[in-house]
Amino acid sequence: MLSVLRRHLRKDGWTILRLSQEIGVGEATIKRWLAGKGLTIDRLEAMARLCGMVLGDLAREAEDAPGELAHELTLAQEKALSSNI
Repeated sequence: MLSVLRRHLRKDGWTILRLSQEIGVGEATIKRWLAGKGLTIDRLEAMARLCGMVLGDLAREAEDAPGELAHELTLAQEKALSSNI
């Protein structure tokens, strides 16, 4: 859901500075939240509202979007698969 939110924030022109001013926290806090650190549901919802969305919208879009890492394997996974051939 966080990647969906970040995408919508960028699309709608929200900068780190503008978000921090609107929400009333420092820029470093916004950066941490957008990296998934210390972000509460309430804050996630507040940022979603800035894009005209609710948590349900984020969840649905995240579920419908193909996973960014779904098509990538780690080196260990590749080795394990290749050893089974």
